[in-house]
Amino acid sequence: MKRRFLRQLLQITTIYYTFASVAINNSMYKRELSLGYLTGSIFNLLKKKLQKDFKHGGYDLKIDVFPILNRLYDQDGISQQTIADWFQLDRHVISRRLDELEGQGFVQRKDDPSSRRNKLIFLTPYAIDNKNQIYLIVERVLDISMAGLQESQRILAIDFLTKIKHNLE
Repeated sequence: MKRRFLRQLLQITTIYYTFASVAINNSMYKRELSLGYLTGSIFNLLKKKLQKDFKHGGYDLKIDVFPILNRLYDQDGISQQTIADWFQLDRHVISRRLDELEGQGFVQRKDDPSSRRNKLIFLTPYAIDNKNQIYLIVERVLDISMAGLQESQRILAIDFLTKIKHNLE
């Protein structure tokens, strides 16, 4: 549930953060209370905290490559194009992020037996061995971010973000 919340928050934040910077000529408008400003701020704070805690834990993972690693933990041995489709990003963007994950020892590219042009992306033993520790770091950050919220409030927050995401899809 925490991973799903983080994924959903990261997906919608980029769009809303853009709107937060738009000036609105309304005397009742308070930017600090707008959805765009709040989700953008939360995203930036989560990003900063996660990167700091990853680094403290011995991982140089950045927030833009972590979602790829997270999805590969669910299913590896897939093509770069499949990953690009999952995240709706260009192949070259995914390629650079995979280069970073490969350089850190988390993934390896192997030839696709069904196509000489494609490479399949696999988790390395290092990535598999460190999965639980990485997830503990993420869970700890999410617990900190939701401190003081009752379970019912957490569920409502996820429901709220999910509805906004669906409205915009």
